[in-house]
Amino acid sequence: MKNSTMRLYWHFASVICLTLFMILGYIVKFYESTVLRIDQPIMDWIVTIRSSYMTSFFTWITKFGNTLSVVFIVLAIVVLLWKSQRKVECYWLVLNTAIISGVGNYLIKFLYSRERPGIEHLVSASHYSFPSGHAMISILLWGTVFLMLLPYAKGSWKIKALQIFCVIFALLIGMSRNYLGVHYPSDILGGYLLGASWLCFSYPHFVKYRLLQVFNQ
Repeated sequence: MKNSTMRLYWHFASVICLTLFMILGYIVKFYESTVLRIDQPIMDWIVTIRSSYMTSFFTWITKFGNTLSVVFIVLAIVVLLWKSQRKVECYWLVLNTAIISGVGNYLIKFLYSRERPGIEHLVSASHYSFPSGHAMISILLWGTVFLMLLPYAKGSWKIKALQIFCVIFALLIGMSRNYLGVHYPSDILGGYLLGASWLCFSYPHFVKYRLLQVFNQ
């Protein structure tokens, strides 16, 4: 009963995130001028606060959402998990980052075909703008790590500190895309919502198979 209730809560959260994403996506697709009333002033303001220090910082941060960086980070985590016989964790992490975020985000962008902001881009960025791939991969990568650490967080300040780092890092990657001029705020929000929806949906299934793994060891 407890597991069923937990699964219900997580799936409800998934539906909420997906619904919000679909509403936002509908507005972006058919009423872009409406969402630009919020997006554009923020982007214009960002241009006014740019500095050499902030540009260097966010240019460095955004690299952790690039494909090559994500591949190296995921491989490093997978190696550590595999050595610890955490195969279910490995499969879940690869599914979330490689398939759902990597392939899924690339294809979904075609559905909305939103052009990138018209302000100066401080880094190169190809493909369409909505939803942000960097935002989606950051929530799926660091959100997955965050949830993997949940069973070990109680009574451990080190694990809690690592979880806080995951949250802050995911947020910074999203912010970097706004600062660098390659995404609107709504693109970032869309990436977070879509990634969070899948994360909330898949987490109860991950817990189920992880328990089976522990039981069979």
